[in-house]
Amino acid sequence: MYKIIVFCAIFQLISGVSVPSYIQKCSLSDSNIDKCLLKATEDIKPYIKNGIPELGFPSLNPYVIPLLELQQGTDAVNYKLKLTNIQIQGFEDYKFEKFSFDPQALYFHGVCHFNHLHVETDYEIIGKILAVQINGKGRHITDTESCSGTLKIKGEIIKKKGKDYFNPIHGEAKISISNFTSDFNGLFSDNKEITKAANLFVKENSDAILKEVLPMFEGVAADIILKSIDTYTRNVPYKELFLE
Repeated sequence: MYKIIVFCAIFQLISGVSVPSYIQKCSLSDSNIDKCLLKATEDIKPYIKNGIPELGFPSLNPYVIPLLELQQGTDAVNYKLKLTNIQIQGFEDYKFEKFSFDPQALYFHGVCHFNHLHVETDYEIIGKILAVQINGKGRHITDTESCSGTLKIKGEIIKKKGKDYFNPIHGEAKISISNFTSDFNGLFSDNKEITKAANLFVKENSDAILKEVLPMFEGVAADIILKSIDTYTRNVPYKELFLE
């Protein structure tokens, strides 16, 4: 999901109408539009790190999500999780390997990489993970290494008041994390030994846990980007998103 937030920022900044002069829009008629888009992701790095107030874009250092509620129910993983005051550090060091748009298919495709992400959040959880009952609340810290993500967005053109608008209709996100550490402080507030054992269990079974929970996070990420793009493009005519 981390990569999706940066993708949303790039989309708004390179395609917006009322954008600062240092943001250059790309031309749909340019045969090298993908190169233009990719270059734009690098050009705006110095400006988006601490946010761009005039565009309503928040700081990436850290990026803050006030609330996220998650629920999953499978044989291996069954839980309800509430995260508040989520602070993510490392977004500003993104590197896009690909950022493209197909004007005929109305299709966006982005591939992004982060060397390291640090996440801190308050949490409340109740449920079961790989046969281990978990019930508690406290502070959660996660560090990821070599995190990457792929996002695909399909859209359509709709007519409003005689003008064409881009309408995102489908999103697909894939997240890849090569390694991560995770610590739930206060998981069992009345028993530090059980808390220690639970965190060790998560560490030793990180690959299996990640395999179970990633599809849910990918779905949440795709939903976030679709809603974010829709909020923007519903108010900006399609022909004004790019240069002529």
